[in-house]
Amino acid sequence: MERGLQKKWIIFNVTFLWFLMKTGPALSYLGIVTASPGVLLPLASSVNITCSLSWIARSLKIEKKNSTHSFFIRQLFNTNTITVHDNELSPRQATYMCLADKKIVNGIYVEAGVPPDQPTILNCEQEGELGRIYCLWKEGRETFIQTNYTLQLWQRRGERNVTVDSVRHGGEYIAVVTASNGLGSNSSHPYAFTFFDAVTPHPPNKTIVCDIVSSNCIVTVQDRQNSSHFQIRYRPTDGTKWQRVEIKRKNSYTLEDLQPFTKYEFQVSCKFLIDRGKWSNWSQPVIIQTAEGVPNGMLDVWYRWSDIDSNRRNIILFWKPMSTTEARGLIRHYEVLFYRGSDRSPVHNSTTRDTWLSKDIDRRSDRTTYVIVVSAHNSKGNSPPTHINVTTEDISGQPSPVNVVAKSSGNENMTVSWEIPQDDETLDVDYIVEWKEQREKHPSYTYWVKVSKTSRSATISGNLSPYVCYEFRVYPLWEGRAGIPTITTGSIKQEAPYVDPEFHYEVQKHNSILITWKKIPPDKRRGCIVEYTIYMQSMSSSKQFKIPVNQSMKYQYEISNIQSNVRYVLRMSASTTAGESLGNLGKEVYPDAQIGTVFKSLNKYIKL
Repeated sequence: MERGLQKKWIIFNVTFLWFLMKTGPALSYLGIVTASPGVLLPLASSVNITCSLSWIARSLKIEKKNSTHSFFIRQLFNTNTITVHDNELSPRQATYMCLADKKIVNGIYVEAGVPPDQPTILNCEQEGELGRIYCLWKEGRETFIQTNYTLQLWQRRGERNVTVDSVRHGGEYIAVVTASNGLGSNSSHPYAFTFFDAVTPHPPNKTIVCDIVSSNCIVTVQDRQNSSHFQIRYRPTDGTKWQRVEIKRKNSYTLEDLQPFTKYEFQVSCKFLIDRGKWSNWSQPVIIQTAEGVPNGMLDVWYRWSDIDSNRRNIILFWKPMSTTEARGLIRHYEVLFYRGSDRSPVHNSTTRDTWLSKDIDRRSDRTTYVIVVSAHNSKGNSPPTHINVTTEDISGQPSPVNVVAKSSGNENMTVSWEIPQDDETLDVDYIVEWKEQREKHPSYTYWVKVSKTSRSATISGNLSPYVCYEFRVYPLWEGRAGIPTITTGSIKQEAPYVDPEFHYEVQKHNSILITWKKIPPDKRRGCIVEYTIYMQSMSSSKQFKIPVNQSMKYQYEISNIQSNVRYVLRMSASTTAGESLGNLGKEVYPDAQIGTVFKSLNKYIKL
């Protein structure tokens, strides 16, 4: 065992007795085993082991066993005594066994080690004025045998040293540690120290008061140990780096310029003297939130503009919530002011708690200019306003991104990528990537992210669900206004739809059948429907026609050139990129050439 550092509680007037096996012979009625010169020996010495019996044994031998292995030393025949000389004593304990006719008669333990080195006291500490003192020392080399340590403590009182068991104010103290084993003893040099060198104060109490107007906090330390030096450490609860302040000869301090509306963690430590002694442990943390401040961030606003009719247009504004650092408080509402042209008074004034606003505006001219001002408000005031210059010019001719693709990138993420038309400098703009569940229309269900003009992709994570189809739109952003988007769909995880489309048919003139169908319920789609398939088969033939139908057909498809007076079975399936629905429900149809538009089936499903 490596010799390390020992920490011992103080022991007074204790005599340590170390009991080893007897130095005399090991006796039994079968035989005697002795070790000479003894059973506790210094390393590198030798030992004689003798085994004596009261009868003549056919075989008499001695075996040795230590911590690593056992082995035979010597064997004699037809004798009652045997002696071996062992000059290979290993550290720690070895066992010598006497065996007569292969049976153990007796045995003896022999230990080998070294006397202890002189210990070196490194430090003595006591927790609080009424605590117990303990010292830390270095032992020196390993002794390999049982070694005990005794710590003694004295206080100097004039010409005398008085034994004590703890440290109090005043005077000097001396500590000595003594190491002893069966091969010798050794004492450390005296270690001198004072109360202030050894005693660690208890952590102080503290009182923290934060100003409700500013972000200042007053820390008042309450301590009954006569400490004269304090230190405070504090940090935001979501931070890792501590700020530290030392207070000398006073018990309060004002922490200024803390961040508004931020939770801080405070702790206090103390020591008795400014220039010497030990710091206490840190007190239990106190968490306080500072007062709100006026928001200092600006909202990033963009908008979509669309015609309602010849007299009205609709504008939808979007913005992101401010970060906690920018909001500096709880945002209570957003204010949106609409100014027309150079008017100094707003024509509309709206407030909302949402991060979007939809407003219908009168259409006066295709060149009418609006200025929209958006700001965030908390209990202390409003953020710097964001100004958006809105024009009603037609931008339908402006280019849009091309080759927009949405792919699952694992870990519930979706990556949307796009390209710009070749040699089109006008698309050197920022982009908005917007997404929502395919079934949702309300703006509150819309998510978006702004992408720099240097990027051609965006990775979306955090609010996407598996087996749900999302619609993704990529807009070019013209001075805050969204241009014409390019649309695609995608899902982070898909499987074959649970059900087939619910469809109906109508026999038309000119030998055709019009098939219409309804959307599959969103929870049954299991992803994005990319294709429908119509299967048509004559009941008198085994041949089946497969008709793929893409999404652009608006949920209807006309089959032409069918034969009259022939019975057909129709069925439909839907597919995602992961697979096709079963398509096992069919309908029987019988176009009658004489009746024309009348069909004889009642559009009922039959199980196939």
